[in-house]
Amino acid sequence: LTTRDSFDINVGRVVGSTYDTLQDGRITNRLRFRVRNQTGAPTSYTVSIADPENAMLQIAGATPVQLESGEMKRIEAFVFLPESEIVNGVRSTTLLFEFADGTQREVDFTLIGPSN
Repeated sequence: LTTRDSFDINVGRVVGSTYDTLQDGRITNRLRFRVRNQTGAPTSYTVSIADPENAMLQIAGATPVQLESGEMKRIEAFVFLPESEIVNGVRSTTLLFEFADGTQREVDFTLIGPSN
């Protein structure tokens, strides 16, 4: 017997995008999220950063993101974090997806930045 998750989540880097260093010294990564609602009902979701705590996530577009039953949407977001969080060019992060039905999913992703 197999079951499928209620939500299919994929996180990746925007094609051709690495990272940028802002004038205030923060590092930004441009990400894209693909989320499919595999339930039989409409839902909505939000995304936040669980780790590191001093990082900030900015979604391009309205939040919460609305999804009809069976619908898949791609959205883009920027993650901002202090350069001090980047070690040897990388920093592991945990993104938290929270759905209207109470479902929570943590997704690990590696951010990139300058090699110190």
